[in-house]
Order: sequence, then structure tokens, then C-alpha cells
Amino acid sequence: MWSSIESLSRFKTVLEMVVIASGLITAVAAVGIWLVSNKLDQLKGIEETVKAAKAAETEKALADLQQKTRDRRLTPEQSATLKRLLDVEPKGKIVIICASNNPESQQYAADFDAVFRSAGWASRIQDVMTFGGSDKGLFLDIKDPKAAPLYTEPLYKALLEAGLEVQPRTSLMVIDEPINLVVGHKP
Repeated sequence: MWSSIESLSRFKTVLEMVVIASGLITAVAAVGIWLVSNKLDQLKGIEETVKAAKAAETEKALADLQQKTRDRRLTPEQSATLKRLLDVEPKGKIVIICASNNPESQQYAADFDAVFRSAGWASRIQDVMTFGGSDKGLFLDIKDPKAAPLYTEPLYKALLEAGLEVQPRTSLMVIDEPINLVVGHKP
């Protein structure tokens, strides 16, 4: 075989084909590695995006839970807005109703009482016994809308402008003054 030109030429051709085949296999393998690497990077990116979205969702759920469990308090901005809007004539008289069995409601009522008094209003807090958290949120109770005092509408607008969700309602249960601010249980 090594002595014949024809045998060596065939052997050389076979070796050249092996080199070409191995080159093709190497090229195919390189393309395959490139494709797999790109797909792997893409999947890792998707996985990171999903993890980030889940983390953001978890953080939002935690923030929502903290907001729901946090005691209601008037912020300094809300207090300042209320004082500014209520510090004009006519000054009013108001009874702030809160649940005697709910310290959170009592503290929130005290926040309102402090603002009303600082604005020159006649204000007092009245604790009432409640059962099962019947009133939830803030209510502006008016005994008789037709005989509502002049300060009723400015008070309602001031509460809204301070960013407070307050519901006006007619109630025969109004205590002492023509209007009461009812600080119900936390919604």
C-alpha cells in the first residue's frame, strides 16, 4: 500500500475526506453550541424576568397587607389641609363618634379632634359601644339635611380635599350636635 502511488493517492483522498468531515462536524457542533447558548441565555432572561415579576408581586402584596393592618392616622399634610380649610368662618360644632372597644378608632378620632380644636371648632369625642364592627370607615352623620348648619358643606368638602373617604348620611342617631363625624372600624 505504501509503495503504490495509486494506493497512497486513495489513502490521501480518504484522509482529506476525514479532515473535511471532521471540519463539517466541528462547524455543525460550533453552530449547535451557539444556538444552544443563545436559547439558554434567552431562557435565563425569561426566568429572571419571571422571578423579578414574582418578587414585585410579593412586595406589592406585602405593602397592601401592611397598609391594611396599619392604624389609620391623619398625615401631617391631611391635618394641615383640614386646619387651613376649617380655620375660616363659620366655625362649627361637631361630635366625633368612635368605638369604645376599638383603640385604633379612638386614636383616629383623637387626630380629628386635635385638628378641629386647632381650627377653632367646638369638638368633642364620644365613645360608643359597638358590636361586630357595624360602621366601617368615616361617616358624616347629619340629623336633618334641611336644617344642616352652614358649616356642614365646607366641612364635607374639607374632608374630601384632605383625601379622606367620607360618606355623608342622614341619621337619627346623631348625638348632641346637628352633625357627627363617625370614625367607624377600619374597613
